[in-house]
Amino acid sequence: MLVRSRLGALFVAGTFGILGVITTAPASADSSSKVIVGEVSSSVGQEDAVPLLRMALVSELAKVTLPKDPKDKSGKTYVVSASLTKLETKTTGSNVTSSCAVSLVLVDGSGTMRAIVQGTAAGSGKSNDPSLRKALLEAAVRGATKGLPGVVKS
Repeated sequence: MLVRSRLGALFVAGTFGILGVITTAPASADSSSKVIVGEVSSSVGQEDAVPLLRMALVSELAKVTLPKDPKDKSGKTYVVSASLTKLETKTTGSNVTSSCAVSLVLVDGSGTMRAIVQGTAAGSGKSNDPSLRKALLEAAVRGATKGLPGVVKS
């Protein structure tokens, strides 16, 4: 199985309502901020992929450290929501080629949208390989979450 991923980032400013808190990824040091998982959904009708997307997001956010704003004495909390924006598969004989894209929205504790980051992945394998879809989701989320520390100014 071959999987590739890429990162894309779009910096935005605005306000975004916090929908719901699902789970917490602990902050690793006093100089970092807490990151929690918000809404996780699919905009491409692949609702059965949402639990895999959520697990990948929780796992990757546990590895990400967002810098703490030195002016913020309260220790800012960020909410990251995810959406599956692409999951396509093409079959040729016994082989399959798939591509995946996810978008993450980073919102600070005051409800201000700080960024939208995107991650993509593509891979190929045998058509009966159930691990390809999971690997693509994980790679796309990994690519997107790697961009989060860069959008938070310390």
